[in-house]
Amino acid sequence: MGKRDTVKMAVRKEAPAIGMDDSVEAAIEMMVAGCSTALVVMRNEELVGVVTVRDLLHSLNRGDEPRTTTVLEVMTPCELITGKGAKSPCVQLDENESVADALQIMEEAGINHMLVTGAGGKVTGIATLIDLLGQAVA
Repeated sequence: MGKRDTVKMAVRKEAPAIGMDDSVEAAIEMMVAGCSTALVVMRNEELVGVVTVRDLLHSLNRGDEPRTTTVLEVMTPCELITGKGAKSPCVQLDENESVADALQIMEEAGINHMLVTGAGGKVTGIATLIDLLGQAVA
């Protein structure tokens, strides 16, 4: 075990998901109930973004009303990388990449959460910095 393990070994399966039209309040409640620091944001069955604790904190500090502000307004939007060359502001990594590579990417990008993709680019979960650090020293 360690940094040569794959990201797949550290990923939180079945990443908690929320709808893009749900409120910031609903996102906070979901994170608290599930002890989660990030949620995958969906429009029906389509991934549209990621919302993190930091996104929610920024929203609250701006004075946004949690009951009426939507997740769409505060999330980081995503486009999964495709053969057509779509770009992605959400950092993502294939589940078969090494933990060491994931940690390096997270450090360079200055992020604490990463979408993890599997076969066909389908999101398989979220890896957090804590998850990956734990796997690195296991």
